[in-house]
This record gives sequence, structure tokens and C-alpha cells, in this order.
Amino acid sequence: MFFTDWQETGLYISQPCHPEKTRLYKKNSVKKPTWYGVITCHDYQTIAYILRVFQSSPGDTMTLLLGAFGRKKMDTLIILLDKRYIIRSAVVNMSWCRRMWSIASRAHMIAITGVYYSVLGGAYCSLGKSNTKYAYKAGALAIEQIKLAKRLKDPVLECKCWLYFAEDLIQLGNIQKAHKIIQRQLEFVDSIHDPALSSMLESVISKLDVAVANRGN
Repeated sequence: MFFTDWQETGLYISQPCHPEKTRLYKKNSVKKPTWYGVITCHDYQTIAYILRVFQSSPGDTMTLLLGAFGRKKMDTLIILLDKRYIIRSAVVNMSWCRRMWSIASRAHMIAITGVYYSVLGGAYCSLGKSNTKYAYKAGALAIEQIKLAKRLKDPVLECKCWLYFAEDLIQLGNIQKAHKIIQRQLEFVDSIHDPALSSMLESVISKLDVAVANRGN
């Protein structure tokens, strides 16, 4: 039967950078410890978890750890980190490297695509003021930008793309659809309080007002 009182037991735990060195987390109540218990962990994440639960519930954690030894008396409990941990950590995991390379390459391609859409879309939008053919192309690019923003899960970028699209619709004379898009984005802009986005929205609204006034004339 297990009789060790966790309050009388000291606790030492290895340090991550120096596995051979331990740090005192709890003093024992005896002057000359006799019984030692050693637990060896092969990964520091295990030790980090033990520390986390020990800080939140020391009594339950110590009782559970001491129960693994089945002794009636345990003066000191030592949790060691396997010395080979650092060596194993330095070994390159090829599957993980391939995964990281895939993620980094994808992020890079998306960034390049975003710049391409922005530059080309801006040029088409400017040319669309005098030629509706370019306004149609700018609108198509704005749609692609919206898809890209959704893929990136970037709501601010998506809002900007919708405003680009609304501006293209204004150039094409589709006032009603542009107005609906602006109203939807107005709610989002008011909720995040972004000065740059607010300024952009005001600019598109001004263009919409001018288009409505010109149509009335």
C-alpha cells in the first residue's frame, strides 16, 4: 500500500538546455534523504506538461508521480531529461522539412500572385476610365483577388478587394450592384476602425456619388 506523503517529498527537474543539471521545485522535509525516485523523460515536452500540471495542482501531481514507485517512503523525486534529447532534436526530420518547404513555397507563390493581381488590376482600373474593356478586365482581376483573400483568410484584404470590384462596377455603370457591395463592406469597416480602410471606403463612396449625380444629369 502507498503511504508516502507528497508534502514531505522534494522535487528536482532537469533543465532543457542542460539535461544533467536539475532545478529544485519543492524542498523535502528530511535533513538526510534516504530514498530517491528517478523518472527519465525522453522529450522535454513531457517535463513541460508535468511542470504545468504541478503548478496548477501540486498535490495531485506529486501523488500520481510517487504512486508509480509503489514505495512506502520516498524522500526525493528526480525527473531527468534523457541526455540524448538534444542529439535527437538536432536530427533533421525529412518529412517535416518537406512539409515546411511546401508551406513556405505556397505562401511565397500566393504573395507573388497577390502583388501581380494588385499591380495589374490597378493598371486596368486606371485604363478603364477611358475604355470599358479594361474596366471589365479589372473587375475579373478583382474577383480573383477576392478568392485569394478568402484562401488566405484575410478579412481586411478581402474588404479591399471588394472595394476594388465596386470601383470597377462604377466605371461600368453598374451603380446598384456597386452600392450593395459598398453597404456590406461599410459594416465591416465600421467594426474594425482601420483608418486606411476607412479612407479607401470614403474614396469609393465619393466615386459612387459622382456616378449617381452624372447619371441624374
